[in-house]
Amino acid sequence: MKSSREDSSVARVHGLLVDTGIPARVMDAAGALPSAQPSCEQTSLLICGAASALLTTTNHAAMFGLGLALYNVSWFITYALLVGLAFAVDSTGRLAVTASGTWLLFQTSRTLPVAAAH
Repeated sequence: MKSSREDSSVARVHGLLVDTGIPARVMDAAGALPSAQPSCEQTSLLICGAASALLTTTNHAAMFGLGLALYNVSWFITYALLVGLAFAVDSTGRLAVTASGTWLLFQTSRTLPVAAAH
């Protein structure tokens, strides 16, 4: 059985995902609506996605290098923003730590078997 706190967290996450402006994070103290301009999260995710597309479609070394540099920079910005967003949803920090730990676990679950085979 879910507690009212869990239901509240689910509702907050749902609200964050449904509204493209991520209002819980960008509203000012007076409760003003976010501007129509894309947020930093949206811009960083867009650059990360475009760089991923470039990495998987190019045959040129220079373009691959550019895509890799763009992806790495945009991912480090995106990751920090996602952790901040998780903290905005759950101020105890448990969601941010759990999300980070899960991501790291899945990263190592692909790397460790390859390293063990060599």
